[in-house]
Amino acid sequence: MLNLELIYVAVNCVGYHPMFLGEQLHYAESSLAEIYETNISFDTKEITSKIERLLLDCRASREGNVVHIYITPDGKYTLRYVQSTIYRGYAHSGVKATATLEQYELPVEGHRTAISLATAEYMKRLAARFGVHVTIRVNSYDEIVSVGDYPIAIAENSKVILPLGAPFCFEAELLDRLCRLAGVEIRIEPVSVKRFLSSDGAFLFGVSGIQSVASCRGVLFSHSMASHLERFLPQLQ
Repeated sequence: MLNLELIYVAVNCVGYHPMFLGEQLHYAESSLAEIYETNISFDTKEITSKIERLLLDCRASREGNVVHIYITPDGKYTLRYVQSTIYRGYAHSGVKATATLEQYELPVEGHRTAISLATAEYMKRLAARFGVHVTIRVNSYDEIVSVGDYPIAIAENSKVILPLGAPFCFEAELLDRLCRLAGVEIRIEPVSVKRFLSSDGAFLFGVSGIQSVASCRGVLFSHSMASHLERFLPQLQ
């Protein structure tokens, strides 16, 4: 049965070693403090050791892996090996995503919770039903928000625009770092559906890196900004 009070962390691992675990846990601590008014801190070294042991026991890939950490309001946590990837660190996916748009709201906005995770999984199934790769979330103001719990951005006039109301997550911070490395200006602004569909390009920053959006509602997108940012992804390792 789904524990609706859970906070979760999605950790990208190189081989068996978690990347940026301390930063990821900081976001979880902040979510727990904001939602449940708790003051909890985690032992990064202890969790790193447990993740390495979990992946070893699962005989996971020596390339890339994804692990979820599920955390209760009192700070107790469990680990789950989710999947292996073909990437070591952060990369630009070779699969260009076709997309659909779907309007929905969440009871707790901007945080990774059990409800947001379950909703994201449902939206993946919905996308498959429509014959596309991803479902882009739209809010009640007809503005772009995210792809599940991960940020989506548009390219516009050689700038990257992150939608206002994008998830409170480490991947959004990584995207900001990546743009700075690439010398690209990044802004946070409202992105209407109309603005999204008329943009120069769109891409999401997922647990393993960038994935370009190929098309949505019959509109084709350029991949030039994502391809430019790709050159600087190794510097995030």
